[in-house]
Amino acid sequence: MNDDEKLVTLLASEVGSRLFLVHHVPGRLHIKFDPSLAEHPDREQAEKLFPSLHSFEIRKINRWTKSVVIWYNVRVVPPELIDKLFVVSDPEDKENIVRQIKDSISRKAGRKQE
Repeated sequence: MNDDEKLVTLLASEVGSRLFLVHHVPGRLHIKFDPSLAEHPDREQAEKLFPSLHSFEIRKINRWTKSVVIWYNVRVVPPELIDKLFVVSDPEDKENIVRQIKDSISRKAGRKQE
Protein backbone atom coordinates (compact mmCIF):
# COMPACT_ATOMS: atom_id res chain seq x y z
CA MET A 1 0.00 0.00 0.00
CA ASN A 2 1.49 3.36 -1.00
CA ASP A 3 1.27 6.53 1.10
CA ASP A 4 -1.70 7.93 -0.84
CA GLU A 5 -3.63 4.73 -0.12
CA LYS A 6 -2.65 4.92 3.57
CA LEU A 7 -4.00 8.48 3.74
CA VAL A 8 -7.30 7.40 2.15
CA THR A 9 -7.61 4.62 4.75
CA LEU A 10 -6.92 7.02 7.62
CA LEU A 11 -9.36 9.63 6.31
CA ALA A 12 -12.10 7.09 5.71
CA SER A 13 -11.78 5.72 9.22
CA GLU A 14 -12.68 9.13 10.67
CA VAL A 15 -15.26 10.45 8.17
CA GLY A 16 -18.53 11.16 9.91
CA SER A 17 -17.13 10.76 13.40
CA ARG A 18 -14.20 13.18 13.56
CA LEU A 19 -13.88 14.52 10.00
CA PHE A 20 -16.64 16.52 8.33
CA LEU A 21 -16.80 17.88 4.82
CA VAL A 22 -17.18 21.67 4.67
CA HIS A 23 -16.78 22.14 0.94
CA HIS A 24 -15.74 20.05 -2.05
CA VAL A 25 -14.99 21.04 -5.60
CA PRO A 26 -13.18 18.59 -7.86
CA GLY A 27 -9.55 18.66 -6.81
CA ARG A 28 -10.07 20.47 -3.50
CA LEU A 29 -11.47 19.40 -0.12
CA HIS A 30 -12.10 21.62 2.88
CA ILE A 31 -12.58 19.45 5.97
CA LYS A 32 -13.36 20.29 9.61
CA PHE A 33 -11.84 18.00 12.20
CA ASP A 34 -12.71 17.22 15.78
CA PRO A 35 -10.08 18.51 18.25
CA SER A 36 -9.71 14.97 19.61
CA LEU A 37 -7.79 14.08 16.44
CA ALA A 38 -4.83 15.94 17.91
CA GLU A 39 -4.58 13.04 20.36
CA HIS A 40 -5.22 10.31 17.77
CA PRO A 41 -2.54 7.58 17.91
CA ASP A 42 -2.08 7.70 14.11
CA ARG A 43 -1.78 11.50 13.88
CA GLU A 44 2.01 11.57 13.76
CA GLN A 45 2.06 8.70 11.29
CA ALA A 46 -0.39 10.57 9.05
CA GLU A 47 1.65 13.78 9.22
CA LYS A 48 4.78 11.87 8.19
CA LEU A 49 2.97 10.79 5.01
CA PHE A 50 2.31 14.36 3.85
CA PRO A 51 5.65 15.02 2.09
CA SER A 52 5.56 11.73 0.17
CA LEU A 53 2.02 11.99 -1.19
CA HIS A 54 1.57 12.01 -4.98
CA SER A 55 -2.20 12.14 -5.48
CA PHE A 56 -2.93 14.41 -2.51
CA GLU A 57 -1.41 17.60 -1.19
CA ILE A 58 -2.13 18.91 2.29
CA ARG A 59 -2.32 22.63 1.54
CA LYS A 60 -3.28 24.13 4.86
CA ILE A 61 -3.93 22.93 8.39
CA ASN A 62 -5.57 25.52 10.61
CA ARG A 63 -5.59 24.38 14.22
CA TRP A 64 -7.58 27.47 15.31
CA THR A 65 -10.51 26.77 13.00
CA LYS A 66 -9.92 23.02 13.19
CA SER A 67 -9.85 22.62 9.44
CA VAL A 68 -7.64 21.30 6.70
CA VAL A 69 -7.55 21.98 2.96
CA ILE A 70 -6.50 19.06 0.79
CA TRP A 71 -5.87 19.25 -2.92
CA TYR A 72 -6.03 16.05 -4.93
CA ASN A 73 -5.35 15.01 -8.50
CA VAL A 74 -8.69 14.49 -10.27
CA ARG A 75 -6.93 12.40 -12.93
CA VAL A 76 -6.09 9.88 -10.20
CA VAL A 77 -8.88 10.22 -7.63
CA PRO A 78 -12.41 10.43 -9.09
CA PRO A 79 -14.27 13.38 -7.47
CA GLU A 80 -17.54 11.45 -7.42
CA LEU A 81 -15.94 8.85 -5.12
CA ILE A 82 -14.80 11.60 -2.74
CA ASP A 83 -18.39 12.91 -2.66
CA LYS A 84 -19.72 9.44 -1.90
CA LEU A 85 -17.13 8.84 0.82
CA PHE A 86 -18.47 11.77 2.83
CA VAL A 87 -22.17 10.93 2.51
CA VAL A 88 -22.34 7.15 2.78
CA SER A 89 -23.22 5.81 6.21
CA ASP A 90 -23.10 2.05 5.65
CA PRO A 91 -19.64 0.69 6.62
CA GLU A 92 -19.70 -1.84 3.81
CA ASP A 93 -20.46 0.87 1.24
CA LYS A 94 -17.68 3.04 2.69
CA GLU A 95 -15.24 0.13 2.44
CA ASN A 96 -16.23 -0.39 -1.19
CA ILE A 97 -15.64 3.30 -1.99
CA VAL A 98 -12.24 3.23 -0.28
CA ARG A 99 -11.31 0.15 -2.31
CA GLN A 100 -12.33 1.91 -5.54
CA ILE A 101 -10.23 4.97 -4.65
CA LYS A 102 -7.24 2.78 -3.78
CA ASP A 103 -7.65 0.81 -7.01
CA SER A 104 -7.68 4.05 -8.99
CA ILE A 105 -4.52 5.26 -7.22
CA SER A 106 -2.79 1.90 -7.78
CA ARG A 107 -3.66 1.87 -11.48
CA LYS A 108 -2.29 5.37 -12.00
CA ALA A 109 0.84 4.62 -9.93
CA GLY A 110 1.43 1.49 -12.01
CA ARG A 111 1.28 3.51 -15.23
CA LYS A 112 3.86 5.98 -13.91
CA GLN A 113 6.29 3.14 -13.20
CA GLU A 114 5.96 1.61 -16.67
